[in-house]
Amino acid sequence: MVTPEDYTVAGEGAERRIGVLGGTFDPVHLGHLAVARFVLEQLELDEFLFIPAARPPHKLHTNISAFSDRLAMLRLALAKAPEFKVSDLEAARRGPSYSVDTLEELGCQYGPGVRLFFVIGLDAFLEVDTWKDFARLPKLADLVVIKRAAYPVEPVGAVVARLGDYRYDAASSGWSAPGLPGRIFLLSMPPVEISSTMIRQTAAAGGGLESLVVPAVASYITEHGLYRTEQP
Repeated sequence: MVTPEDYTVAGEGAERRIGVLGGTFDPVHLGHLAVARFVLEQLELDEFLFIPAARPPHKLHTNISAFSDRLAMLRLALAKAPEFKVSDLEAARRGPSYSVDTLEELGCQYGPGVRLFFVIGLDAFLEVDTWKDFARLPKLADLVVIKRAAYPVEPVGAVVARLGDYRYDAASSGWSAPGLPGRIFLLSMPPVEISSTMIRQTAAAGGGLESLVVPAVASYITEHGLYRTEQP
């Protein structure tokens, strides 16, 4: 059983803990909110930050919705959860929206009194060594990898080994390395079988979205005519 103390470095218990989840959010859905809520409660974070990518590097040649629409839907989805916040910091940045640049910018904005917890899905983490400056990520934030309960630890550990001299501690369900500030944690949660692709397909077919997104987002999609033709 992981406790909040497992995520607190000795002598730094007064730091604010902020979760960070980036993504295209085209659109934001109930699965995103479930992951954020799960991490917030498991780690006893002070708040959770959603950051829509302005120019996702893995989708530079994909037709995605305008940043303004994706940002608006996020704000609608989080309006009734004050512990959830949205940042538009990537909108002003030129070039692709790289996670390492975003975390570095957040660190400068918040300063030393805040500890960041960067949330990554398992599939993305298994390819993290293809990301820009991936070895710098745990120097800028603790990494929180979300997996399904039955998934073995070993494949994740193989990726962690490429990030530095990390050692696994079963008691805290995570890895740490001497002299490196960030740690890597593995959290299991029940899968939420919702995807943005599913929502776009449903909207294109004229189906109802009530079980997939919050009502305000469903209304926004309908009123603005989003996803009438499914995006690739």
